[in-house]
Amino acid sequence: MKVILIELAVIVAVALVLYLIRNKIRFFRGGYVVRRDSYMQDDKMKLLIEDTKFFKGKERNNRSLRVDGSNLVYSRIPLDKENKVLMVYSYCAPLLAMVKGGGVSLKRTLVLGGGGSAVPLYIAQSYDKTKVDVVEINGESIRISKEYFVKDYVGEGGQVNMILADAKNAVKTLEAPYQFIFCDLYIGGQPADVVYDVEFMQEISRLAGENGMLVINGGSLNTLGVRILLTSMLSTFKNAWAMLLTEGFVLVASNKDMPAMESLMQAGGVIAMYPNMLVEADIRKDIERLNTEE
Repeated sequence: MKVILIELAVIVAVALVLYLIRNKIRFFRGGYVVRRDSYMQDDKMKLLIEDTKFFKGKERNNRSLRVDGSNLVYSRIPLDKENKVLMVYSYCAPLLAMVKGGGVSLKRTLVLGGGGSAVPLYIAQSYDKTKVDVVEINGESIRISKEYFVKDYVGEGGQVNMILADAKNAVKTLEAPYQFIFCDLYIGGQPADVVYDVEFMQEISRLAGENGMLVINGGSLNTLGVRILLTSMLSTFKNAWAMLLTEGFVLVASNKDMPAMESLMQAGGVIAMYPNMLVEADIRKDIERLNTEE
């Protein structure tokens, strides 16, 4: 009887280990992936929090927020504290540098759409005196961000403040100015409809004030979507630019002239989409018509 119980215990233990490996750990050549958590972003999309560990070159160890059943990664951050190179959108660093280089003190930053909070983390680590307000409509996303991505920067006295709210309503109640505003509002892989709303853009312009910069992640937009969005931006901001990078479209707006934008637009790997012939030259007529209809 004792032998049978031992054998059963061994079988159960082996089955448990296999279950954990199958569901929580995946091995690949050079390393392995550990699933830390998961949650449903909506009725259809499940997001996974995974740690990728490499057997060699620990600086490549990272944590990601990935769509289940897809290679689409919403956010990725390094796990090694000594690794100062954050895996964040490549355009955020130069644009933030432009804000700082323009003599603007980066005291307050607004991020609309938290996701895995890679951008808030990047800003908090790069600018130790700035406060970052993150507006996120999904309570589970906020929980995940606090627990796995910006844990050291939230709480009393922390740089990152998570706000559970719909961005459309939140921008009406927030106080200006913000020196940097990053808009990453997506639903089902597409920019949320509110991004195209002129009233929403007017509130963003108010929050940006005279010196602030708005950056919109327009990764999956086509040229028509870019044109529509630029029309909305130019109806409320003094200046707007559109760029095509390897990640997709990036749109920038400000109420001040930014000569440095021209240098960035001419940099390697950046295709200037506006102002130039790739976007129809009569976009200003769309704005005039829009204002006339109002």
